[in-house]
Amino acid sequence: MDVVGGDGRLLAPRGGGPTRGEYTQRFGWRKAPPEPARASPVRLAMLAPMRTIVLVVGLLVALAGAVFALQGAGILPGSYMTGDRLWLVIGLVMVPIGLAMAWWARRSAPRGP
Repeated sequence: MDVVGGDGRLLAPRGGGPTRGEYTQRFGWRKAPPEPARASPVRLAMLAPMRTIVLVVGLLVALAGAVFALQGAGILPGSYMTGDRLWLVIGLVMVPIGLAMAWWARRSAPRGP
């Protein structure tokens, strides 16, 4: 279906949009947008330990959350938290947060040159 403007002239033909040359003429684009910047080797070397730290902290948060949840549910006895519903809720909130941190640390591998 052709797109026609209010004054009756054809705005967009059925076959597709304007060509690259028409875009260049209309908007002044001379070349494609630049490639996204890549991280330098120094930056990559600095990011690796930070990702490892986030991974370890995320796993520790998830582990502590699991312990809190088990104690709050009364499954893991031996603490003032045993049987307290507040610690069950705190643990159930901590586990997905810790797992999300670990997932993000593993997923956000830097892209080298």
